[in-house]
This record gives sequence, C-alpha cells and structure tokens, in this order.
Amino acid sequence: MTRAWFLAVLAGVDASLSGRAFAVQDVCMSCDPQTNFYNECVTCLASSNNCWSYNDAAELYACIPIAGTSQQPTPTPTVSPTVNSVGDVCDRLEWCNDNGLCAETSPTTGLCICNDDYEGETCSQRKSSGNLAISCGDLNNCNNHGRCFSPSAADSYCDCNVGWEGRSCHIPVSDTTVECSDLNWCSGHGRCIQTEQGKDNYCICDNGWKGNNCAVLYQDYVQCGEDLFCGSHGRCIDNNNRNDFCACDQGWEGTTCSVQERCGSFVCQNGAACLDQRCLCKAGFYGDDCAQYDPCRVTRCYNDGQCSVVNGEAFCSCAPGWKGPYCRTRIPCTKECNRGECKHGANLQYCDCPADVEGVNCEEDCFTACNSQTHDCNMVNRQAVCTPKRKSICDAMRPCQNGCTCTDGDLDGYDYTCSNLQGHFFLGKRCNYDEPQLSCTSDHITVTVTNDILLRNIFSSEAKFCTGLDANPLIFTDAGSHSTLRVARKDFSKIAAPVVDAGVLTFESTVKSMRYYESSPDSPVVTTIFKFECNFGVDLTPATITPLEWPRIEVDSDQATFQVEMKFFSVDARAGINRRARTSPILLIQEEIFVNLEPTANTFAKFPAIGSQTGIRVKNCDLVGSSQRTTIIEDGVAISNEHAHASFSTYQPDSGVEFSLIVLNTELRDSTLECTASLCTGDACNHSARVGRAAKDGAGLFNIAIGPFMIADLSTGTQSALSAL
Repeated sequence: MTRAWFLAVLAGVDASLSGRAFAVQDVCMSCDPQTNFYNECVTCLASSNNCWSYNDAAELYACIPIAGTSQQPTPTPTVSPTVNSVGDVCDRLEWCNDNGLCAETSPTTGLCICNDDYEGETCSQRKSSGNLAISCGDLNNCNNHGRCFSPSAADSYCDCNVGWEGRSCHIPVSDTTVECSDLNWCSGHGRCIQTEQGKDNYCICDNGWKGNNCAVLYQDYVQCGEDLFCGSHGRCIDNNNRNDFCACDQGWEGTTCSVQERCGSFVCQNGAACLDQRCLCKAGFYGDDCAQYDPCRVTRCYNDGQCSVVNGEAFCSCAPGWKGPYCRTRIPCTKECNRGECKHGANLQYCDCPADVEGVNCEEDCFTACNSQTHDCNMVNRQAVCTPKRKSICDAMRPCQNGCTCTDGDLDGYDYTCSNLQGHFFLGKRCNYDEPQLSCTSDHITVTVTNDILLRNIFSSEAKFCTGLDANPLIFTDAGSHSTLRVARKDFSKIAAPVVDAGVLTFESTVKSMRYYESSPDSPVVTTIFKFECNFGVDLTPATITPLEWPRIEVDSDQATFQVEMKFFSVDARAGINRRARTSPILLIQEEIFVNLEPTANTFAKFPAIGSQTGIRVKNCDLVGSSQRTTIIEDGVAISNEHAHASFSTYQPDSGVEFSLIVLNTELRDSTLECTASLCTGDACNHSARVGRAAKDGAGLFNIAIGPFMIADLSTGTQSALSAL
C-alpha cells in the first residue's frame, strides 16, 4: 500500500492509522480489477502469507498477515508481556507510537502493523527511504475537530477536541465499550484490535471466517445474492466457484453497475453509443445526451409533405396533389383548362394560364383578339382589351441634338428626356445649347455660358446669369453671345461654403437665370440652369474637417443678462437677415471673411432697459496658432501685418460689430481667434477704419473665442465637374 493511499484514508474514512487498530473486513478477499486498489491487492497477495481484507464500517481495504505465519506487510514482532491485563498489551507496545496498528493476538500477546514509512517493534523508526513528513494538509487539517501541529523535520499531528479521536480527528468517540473479551477473543479465528481508549475493539478474521467475532465459516469467493448485488442496471453472473461479477447494462459501470458511464461531459441516454467523447444517438433521438426524442426524425414525408407530431406520433401533411400516410399517392388533376395547365391548390384544382390568357378555364386570350402589330392587348376582368400602340416621339421626331440619348416618357407622344453622353454637358431640354465652359485654378474660377439660353428659353435679353449665395449673388458679365463670371480666390467662399472630405476641398454652386419684372422689382424670377463644382487638393490635417461650433457667451448689463454670438460670414452685413453663417472651419489664403459679434435675436425686445442703441465694441483680437500669435485688433484699431489684414471699413450690422479679415499665409494654420470686447451705446458705437468703436461708460470687458479653424492654401492641381439640371 502506498503512502498516498494511507494519507487518503487518514483524511476521510472512518478508521485511523494511529490511536486505534486498522479496521479491516471479517474475511480475506480476492483482487477485484474494478476497484481503485487492484494493484495494491496484487502486491499484497504476491505473498501466500498475506490476506487482502475489507472493513464495511470503515469502508477501507488492508493487507494483513494470516494468523500463524511469520510473513508480515511491515516488521511486526510479537510481544509477550509478563502482565495479564488486556490494556497492558498495547500500552507495552506504546500504541505503536501512532505510526501503525496495535493488534492483540491473545489476552497476553500483541503486535504492531506499521505504516509504510515506519518499522521496528513499536513502529518508532522511520525508514531511510521514507517519503517526506506528513503535513497538516495530509491530515485534512484535523477535519475541523482539533488543532494541527507541524514540528520541524517531523510529521504533523492532531490534538483532537473532546468527543473525537483518530489521527485526523475524524472518529467520534462512542459511548459503548466493546472489549476483546466481549468478542470471545475472535473465537480463535482472528485477532482482536484494541483502541487506546479501550472502546470499540474489533476482530480481524482469519481466511475463511467472518462475523464480528470470527465465528462464522465463510466461502472464499464473492457470491451473487450474498456478497454481490447488481441492482436494476445489471445482471449477476455465476462464475463457477470463482468470484461472481456484474454484467452491466449499456451506459452503466462499476462493480455493482451503480455508476452511469460518462461520454465527455454527458451521460448517453436511450441506448446511445459513445465515440470520441460524443454520444451517437439512435434513430429518432437527439441532443448532447440523446435524451430527447422526435418521431419526425425517423419518418419521411415524400413529395414536399411536412411532418408534425400529433399526440406523440409522426403525422404527414401532404402538399396539394398528394395523399396517403407518407404522401406517396398522386391525386389526378381533372379540371379542363384549354390553353392552360391544371394544378392543385390547397383545397381545390385550378387552371394556370399563360401570360396572354385569362378566364377560369383559360378561355380568354389576347392571341386571337388583337393585332399585335398595331395594338397592345391587356386582359381586364378576364376579357381581352385591345389598345393602339404608343407613339414614340423619340423615333418620330428625334428631338435630341449634339449626340444626346432620347428616352420616351410616360405621356404618350409628348414626353421625352435627352441625356448627355459621358463627358458632355449640353444644356436645354433637347441638348440644343452649347456646353458651358468651366475653369478651376488655385487663383480663379471662371464660368462661361451661351446667351442663347436667355433669348430662346426665357425670351428676354434683360435676364442675367448669376451664382453664389442667394442673398448676394454674383452677376455674370454680358459679352454679346456669351456671359462670363470670373471669381478671384478671395471670393471663392461667396460661391458656396467650402466642404472638405478625404483631403479634397470642394466649392459647389448652381448657375441661374435671374429676370426682374416691373410688377415685382425686388423679387426676380429665378430659373436654375446647371450645377458646377471645383475640387482642390489641399494639405489639411485631419482629412475630414468637422463644422465649426459658433461660440455664445453670457454678458451682464443694466441688470440684465443676455447672450452674444460670434460667427464667420462670406458676405458682409448688407445681405441682412438672408445671409448664412459659414459652416466649414476653412479659411483660404487671401480670402476675405467677415467676423461678426452680435447679441442674440430679440435681445432688445426682451431687455428694453439696455436700449436699442446698444452695440458691441471690439477692443483686442489675436490670431493664435500652434506656435504663433498675431494681433489683428489692438485697443479698437484694426492692424495689418505680414500674417493678416483686418479692417472695420465694411458695412456694419444694426446691433453689434463686424470686421473683415484676410489671412495672408499658412503660418497661422490650426488657429483660434481670441477677442476681448465690451458693450457700447449711442454715438460711442460709431466707427471708422482707424479707431473702431468706443466703449460704453462703465461697461465690463468679456472674452470670446472661435476655433480651431484651418488656414489652407490651394494646390495647383484642380478638377472640375458640370451637370445639367
């Protein structure tokens, strides 16, 4: 027996290796290959003087010497004390020093059966080849029934609480005393094992004897019905005067067929076999453990029939045209269908007619009713209706010019569309006007349009071409047969706000015709002609720029608190309420923008104490880049330098202040505009190019900033695109 096995016994069974005798069965047994101790049993019975025994109460196997032999599993000298007291026998052997079992062979003699690591008359000597000292973990920490001590270079031991005994304090102390004399000294067919307290003494019987006092003769092999019961999951097999055994049902194992066989993480059910840690289910069963059953898994419904479970049995629902328990019998289709085909529906037969045939029996058709050369035929209410074929204006008139493709519209004989070939942009419904000319460079955008559109489409030589923001459009210059618009770089943003995506900066706008009538001189009639765009590669980081968020701060004045906004515009305040703030945080080199500071809308209506003459005075403004700060307004005076030019010489809003700003180079890229301002009133709000505006008496200063925005220079490489509308 190995040391590991002895320690396992110490940790959890109802027997001990110290303080009491080793508990074994009443009889000697043969080796059972189904047990975990088969190898220890074979080693034990290699000597004919040993007995392999088992104690039911302790649930423990042991290798013991047969009475009357000199062969022992460990050195176990017999002691013959001179005293006749039963307790003196194990006292004389010092209770085997807690390193073995004390066995009484008679009222006056006894011996020690030492543990594997010990030897000697009283098991006091550790074998030189012994394993490491026993630890508190080996003793299961005294099973929480005592305290564990670990002396250096020695085995750990337990000091048990009252009511517990055994080397690991796992045996409750019984109140019943069983003396060896009560057991009739094992009837001369065994040895009486005595505990240190003199209680619960028991017998180790010789081979062939059993019972608590070894008085019953016992057969030398396991027998069905006496020693072996296979339960409800196996059959007991008579082995002809040898150890009988259990033949277990599939899925069960163990000596008594009481352990379900596992397949990987599951126990296979319903007769399933196990292969490669997976259950192979029998027909109809499924699931990881084959515990679920579906009769449709073993039932085939033919010809698109569907299987369903009804009252635990499989049932086939047949597709139209089939019948029978498995849908194998065809139902004849007998409906007369003329030019169609008879088919089965859910509960009836019907005729499937060709595309040009109608009727319950496919009796109405366009094939014979209409002349296919001159008329189209449609089935209406199961009758053929003939209608004259549509006239194609594209085929009849060929209206499209300059190679454009003609497509007939929905209006018979009237509607058509002319589409330019790829790369061409002829204008007009019939592509009958010259293509506009577009040139995009880093300095100018030039658009030229033929005046024929005005004369032939709008029927007025007074109409003008325009583009740009609605509130302040840019007018084309008339040059006889053509009109041309040339936009300098500083005015690019007046065409449209620039948009940046994937490193490309785009200006997109539409060209419109604008004509004024005497009846509405302030509201011209505007007609959209075509759309154009100019694309510029720019050195910007990041490649896609998010829109600016215009700052808004709170300002206190005259016992009122209101908000002031700061925005960029592409056109000055003359555009009035129709102008739109910039959405892109991109400023081009030499582009003029207008910086506006105004109270939010309806401020004076909400706070009349402030006064309608209240405005804003800008005191200082700086352009702040990552490594450069440039002053553009100082003490109310606009400043020009090598980096930027600022000026108050521009149209001013009714309430607030505005100045123009032109950035001259890219040294200020990734910039923020930081300004300090105050309120002003009445004449103090007048301004000029030199002095700006004067502050209101007692007005406090406030700070406002916008950014970051990008300062970009256009590259020389450009792309352009036109599209007719």
